[in-house]
Amino acid sequence: MRTSACCGPLRCVRKNDWFSECERCVETYGQCGGGEHVGGTCCVKTTDECVEIDEYFSQCQPIAAEGVR
Repeated sequence: MRTSACCGPLRCVRKNDWFSECERCVETYGQCGGGEHVGGTCCVKTTDECVEIDEYFSQCQPIAAEGVR
C-alpha cells in the first residue's frame, strides 16, 4: 500500500474506502461544502468545523464551547 503526505495548507481527505486526496483547506468563515461546491471540504484551523447552513452552503466556523451556541 502506497502512502503519501499532503504539504502546506493541504490536508489528506478520505473520499471513500479506496480513495483519498489532498485538498486545500478553507479559512474560518469560508465555504467548505454544499450543493455543487467543488472546493475544499476541510477547515484550516483544528478549532473550526464545517457546519451545514443549508443544502447549498456549508461554512467553516469556530467550534462552540460545550453548552454554548
